[in-house]
Amino acid sequence: MQPQPTQPVVLTLYVHANTASGPVISGAQVTGSDAVGTAFNQTTGSTGFVTLSGQPGTWQFTAAAAGYQPTS
Repeated sequence: MQPQPTQPVVLTLYVHANTASGPVISGAQVTGSDAVGTAFNQTTGSTGFVTLSGQPGTWQFTAAAAGYQPTS
């Protein structure tokens, strides 16, 4: 039996200040990679989110913005 190809997944990541219910952060740089190591580098817009697509599994990412501690 041949393995089934995996379908890409889409992740919408919101970047908030201090807590998950805090204000969103526009201009945050989001870098990282999907489960197969494909890199991404995006910046949140005025609504504080990025939309990423890649292969399912464990992803790694860091969000950083001026005036805030980076979070991974």
